[in-house]
Amino acid sequence: MMNSYQLPQRARSKPRKWTHKAGGSGGGIEGRFAFLEMGFYEIRDRLSKIETRVDRLESKFDKLESKVDKLESKVDKLASTMDTFVTKEELHRELHGLTWRIMGGATVLVSGVYYIARYVH
Repeated sequence: MMNSYQLPQRARSKPRKWTHKAGGSGGGIEGRFAFLEMGFYEIRDRLSKIETRVDRLESKFDKLESKVDKLESKVDKLASTMDTFVTKEELHRELHGLTWRIMGGATVLVSGVYYIARYVH
């Protein structure tokens, strides 16, 4: 017996036909029961496959949740260390001040060498 998902698309799109007519004599109800039993087994097979897919999806979802939790902890760690970083403006202000300190120090050194060379014999 083939399930409907094993059939080509054309065959799946066709509606099923009853084996016997509704008001006819000679086993119409048995034919309907046979048809319903066939549909029941087909539905049971499809449902079992869907259940396995759902189980796989649940396990994948659990793995994804654990990865998201790890990512959230990393983001929290990064957010807690963000106050130690400086902005561009603060960096440029400090570099500007440092540049002037270095220039002042170089000027003092050059002046000291000049004084020693000129006045100390």
